[in-house]
Amino acid sequence: ARSCGNAIGAVDVLLLLSDPSAVPVEARESRPPWLPDNVHFVKVGANRFARLHARIPYPRARQIYPGDEDIDERREPLAAALRDAFIRNPRQLVEFKPAIGVVFQEYLRNYSHWAFGDFDILMGDMNAFLDEDELRAFDVVSFGFGDSWRAYARGQWTHHKNLPHVNAAYSYCSFLGAARLEDRLLRGAHYESAEGCYSTALAQASLRFKITTKHFTDATQKGDKDAAWLAESEIRRCAGDEDDEGRHCRPLAPRTPREKRSNQNRWERVRRLPVGAKRCMNWVNPAYQTCLEGGDYDAGDTVVL
Repeated sequence: ARSCGNAIGAVDVLLLLSDPSAVPVEARESRPPWLPDNVHFVKVGANRFARLHARIPYPRARQIYPGDEDIDERREPLAAALRDAFIRNPRQLVEFKPAIGVVFQEYLRNYSHWAFGDFDILMGDMNAFLDEDELRAFDVVSFGFGDSWRAYARGQWTHHKNLPHVNAAYSYCSFLGAARLEDRLLRGAHYESAEGCYSTALAQASLRFKITTKHFTDATQKGDKDAAWLAESEIRRCAGDEDDEGRHCRPLAPRTPREKRSNQNRWERVRRLPVGAKRCMNWVNPAYQTCLEGGDYDAGDTVVL
């Protein structure tokens, strides 16, 4: 939570809870000193949480539910199946990340963008981190850590313009349709990675999608000497003997004026291979591979689709 405070003015973190008791005791009545002003606990409740997710097969329908009143009969069985699934396997939520803009539309009304991400990340100064074009010129932007040739929407951070046609892009994934979704939930089917079908759906929806290298990852970390540090509101990576608690290590991005800012090395327009032509993501359904042709991409390349 402390690292999220570095993003004040650029990012709000909304923790939407199906179980209100998950709010820390000291944060239930007032804001404790350790909780940054841009981090908000939102008590949704189990029933409403499931019913909001029952919107998924109907992304373009008008469906604002102010409370827990009855909803369309055709959605009640799906809402019940979703609630049971969330209790049985909370990880099932991972599958529905691309639908956040539809599921939680009331909570996002006052925001120009929304994003999905992971809990196990440190957030630096997002005002310095985000390029102007990433908020203005693109519908969807995803930050990776050197493998942009895998042209997929990263679970660590992918942000979207909060627009109806962008929010509904996931609907190109047939397994999120009403009949198939309910059937899969009742059968306890293995979840589908949101990084698979959704990445191909973005292309089908004709959205402007940018993938660029900005993240550090501990997946390739070589001991404490290659650690990431939170220092002076920046995420920094140390190498060799430059460990000094991160104070003198290389920052992730330079501090530059917004009008001159560019954290990317170079731009290149590329073509995506036909679906399934090559497998580069072993955690994704083979039908939804988004691998770029050629093999001459550098770690710092930016991909625009």
